[in-house]
Amino acid sequence: MEGFHQFFMPKESLFGYGCSQKIAPFLVSKGVSKVLIVTDKYLHESGLAQMAINNFNGFDIEYAFYDEVSPNPTLENVKLGAEYYKKYNCQGIVAIGGGSPEDCAKAMGVLISMEESLRII
Repeated sequence: MEGFHQFFMPKESLFGYGCSQKIAPFLVSKGVSKVLIVTDKYLHESGLAQMAINNFNGFDIEYAFYDEVSPNPTLENVKLGAEYYKKYNCQGIVAIGGGSPEDCAKAMGVLISMEESLRII
């Protein structure tokens, strides 16, 4: 791989009981006002993801949903999610769910930050 590339992995992850109440203040403290919510169809359609997002009320944070994450996310899941991120002019990613949404969100972050194909990694 030619050239220098850098990927920043945030030092902070919010997880555990009650963490959804901390997301909006955390985003505001980082200057983020629009995020892509990465989750799966079940969590989105059941309203469970929305319950976490309801904690954005009272904060100036916009969001868009990407719920096309499959178990063991594929490269296509990651690419499509990165396209959503760009389409909706997001500034950050919030993963809601288990390992698959988290894995997909992290891979999307790599792809978005590098603006290159994951195939070279």
